[in-house]
Amino acid sequence: MDFFDFDNEEFENADEIRELILQFENAVKQNKPAFFDQDDFESIIDYYEQIAQYDKALRATEQALQIHPNSPSLILRKANLAFQLKDTATAFELIELIQSLDATDIGSYILKAEILTAQSRYKEALDILKKLENTIENEDLVDICLQISDIYEETSRYDHVFEYLKKCIIINPDEQEALRRINYCIDVTQFYEEGIIFFQHMIDMYPFNHHLWYNLGCAFRGMGLTEKAIEAFEYVIAINEDEDYAYIDMIELLIKEKNITKALDVINDLTEVYEPDEEVFLLHGKCFEELGNYKLARYYYKKALHLEPAFGFIYYKIGETYKKEGLWEQAYQAFQKAAELEKEMYDFHIALIESAMEINEIEIAIDACEAAIENYINKEDAYILLAKIFFNLNDFETALEILHNCKKTCKEHTQADHAEIAVLFLQNKVKECELKLAYLMEEDNLNSDYIYKFHQELEDNNDFQMIIIHYL
Repeated sequence: MDFFDFDNEEFENADEIRELILQFENAVKQNKPAFFDQDDFESIIDYYEQIAQYDKALRATEQALQIHPNSPSLILRKANLAFQLKDTATAFELIELIQSLDATDIGSYILKAEILTAQSRYKEALDILKKLENTIENEDLVDICLQISDIYEETSRYDHVFEYLKKCIIINPDEQEALRRINYCIDVTQFYEEGIIFFQHMIDMYPFNHHLWYNLGCAFRGMGLTEKAIEAFEYVIAINEDEDYAYIDMIELLIKEKNITKALDVINDLTEVYEPDEEVFLLHGKCFEELGNYKLARYYYKKALHLEPAFGFIYYKIGETYKKEGLWEQAYQAFQKAAELEKEMYDFHIALIESAMEINEIEIAIDACEAAIENYINKEDAYILLAKIFFNLNDFETALEILHNCKKTCKEHTQADHAEIAVLFLQNKVKECELKLAYLMEEDNLNSDYIYKFHQELEDNNDFQMIIIHYL
């Protein structure tokens, strides 16, 4: 049998587990029965499940059952493994066997409901779980409520998801899965106010539970109550300074609020507790970018890049700092790398096009526009940039054709409508230009900023200003 990599092994007794695995694998290799007590077999099974080697976990379970044939827990493990390996018929048969041995085995009912849920037999699964919910009063109730919330999430009944996750947290305020999922649920339902009320109530009972404070901060953030969110995250850190996610969320909010001095202080606090990773270096860089210190911002972005050399977003951020300094050649190189690494990121391609235009790499800009239009057919920006390239080349007919294609293809084409006005005016098609202006005015959609964004010189063109004033 193959040896396994234990470097990422998460068991507390790693050495003991390693020895058990080696003994078990040697027994299999020599085609001999493996003799372990039930706890050791369970540890072996746990290991194989941990690394998603379900076929090997099943082999260990079957050998364990040869020695411990009437163990409901081992039969349940075999049923669960059969389910993982898509053998639901065997899983159901084993569940029936368990229940014939012990009709009160909660795990067998939970597994049966899980299998029914996977088969989209939601009502049957809920019937099983609701019966259990009404009869159980211990920690097992958390697992049942989590599974009920799974079913409601599968059927997009998020109000019920919210209620059952609250039940889990009431039973166990440290239940990580429920705490994590309720944040998502609150975002989907926008039950921010209800979330705030719930977590404030829980904090009244458990004032030093940093998980509850964190979720309260997330709910405040969803409501746009930034100062309260920051205060809640500060409580998280005051209770447990090791919660790096609270630092990160607080820093992001402080940057959003332009409170860069405090954001930098929090970054310093964080780096006293944790070795900074690429996310922290990115936030550090973003602070200095907000302060206009682009050289120092790049220093931190490049430190992030050293840790994550294939992360296109970092190249994009570096490109943005060069762009803000008007260093278009360097910006182009950074955006080119970002777009190359993450081809699906539309914004990276738009930035590449803009920088290519600035350094007069027209053919590259045209190719990039055409690629972006082909890959992101409903996006307006690439059409506008391509039209602008031909407009700047005085090829007004091609520019108009591109804008017309944009309007036929894209649901949102406000920029194209306004760009068309600039092209028509420069073609001396003043009547058509005025008709377009009148149409946009009638639709309450006229915004001269879009026109000047396409061709800034029109802002200083007296003839055009006389026309635009009439319609504004």
